[in-house]
Amino acid sequence: MEPPPELTQPWVHSHEEDVGDEIVFRPKTFPFPPSRGRHGFELLPGGMLIAEGPGETDIPRSQPGWWEMKSPNRLMLHESNQSDRELEIVSVSADKLVVRKPVGGTTETVGG
Repeated sequence: MEPPPELTQPWVHSHEEDVGDEIVFRPKTFPFPPSRGRHGFELLPGGMLIAEGPGETDIPRSQPGWWEMKSPNRLMLHESNQSDRELEIVSVSADKLVVRKPVGGTTETVGG
């Protein structure tokens, strides 16, 4: 299943914009306010995934993996050393990705 073309880019969690069970991601180039580290992920064409987040000393760390579309609005992330995560895509455009928080999940577990 082909993903929407806007989906294959680096996404960073914009926790200031989260509302209820919806998690907001913006492109890496978005002018975020200062934060002590943000989680995110890059979806590369062909299914490669690079998950990013702050490390133990706030130094960014990367984790490889892979991703796949399970349906037109379901994204599955497979990170090494992490449980698989299925995200429901609420909306996606070139400058904003909104997903529904996984059942029993937290915003910190998405892409990091």
